[in-house]
Amino acid sequence: MLAVQIKTDDFEKKIRKFAEMPQAIQRTVIFSLQDTVDEVHKRQLIEMDMAFDRPTAYVKRGLRKRYPAGRERSGFMAPGVKEAGTYFEMFPQGKSPEDIVRPHVFGGTRGQKRNERRLQDAIWQTKEGRFNLGGGWYGIMANDYPRDKHGNITGARYTEMLSKLGTIDTARPGQKRRKSNQKGYFIRTKGGRPSAIIERTGGSLKTMLILTRKAPNYKKRYKYFEVGEAQVRVSLPRHFNRIMEKEMRRMFG
Repeated sequence: MLAVQIKTDDFEKKIRKFAEMPQAIQRTVIFSLQDTVDEVHKRQLIEMDMAFDRPTAYVKRGLRKRYPAGRERSGFMAPGVKEAGTYFEMFPQGKSPEDIVRPHVFGGTRGQKRNERRLQDAIWQTKEGRFNLGGGWYGIMANDYPRDKHGNITGARYTEMLSKLGTIDTARPGQKRRKSNQKGYFIRTKGGRPSAIIERTGGSLKTMLILTRKAPNYKKRYKYFEVGEAQVRVSLPRHFNRIMEKEMRRMFG
């Protein structure tokens, strides 16, 4: 009988290396996804800066990363590769980052803000008497009213306004004040209906908020999903090939 015997010193070593291939592929998938999540997150932050006028740090911090299980990194560790990606934080109460961003991603109307819900207890004056404003009102920032560096009315100014409107004395537009520069707020009416919140400083009047019962409607302007998917198409193949080549060099030299 004729027989051929194959002799190689590293045959068993190579077989063991081939047996490690599933683990190498798993590492490649996990590590390439983690690097891709980082780049998607950076790209979405850049898009946020272009879509919004000076977005607040609160909203930017609310864009979080979700990594697949594997290498430890700061951020939430998802249980598997399917859950890897980015997301906006959402809280059961209060105005969460997702609540702020959602109308600009999907379009449509927004819910009431906390300060708007508090307006239901504000006092307004008519010829017939004094009344609580009631629920269901939205406050649209007046164009000429002072804003902070992010284009918003400061929380301190909102608190001051709500505090002043919460009592009958401070809500009366005709009330005399001991100091000419004392600041007050009142609800202006038009056609017998509330129309705006006015800030009075001495004899100067300035519109702070336009009041409406119609929820503000937003157009889609933050391409959160579009830029994320586009970045995945670029980043994932590049990182997968790079890491797989590194694994192959480690295994087979």
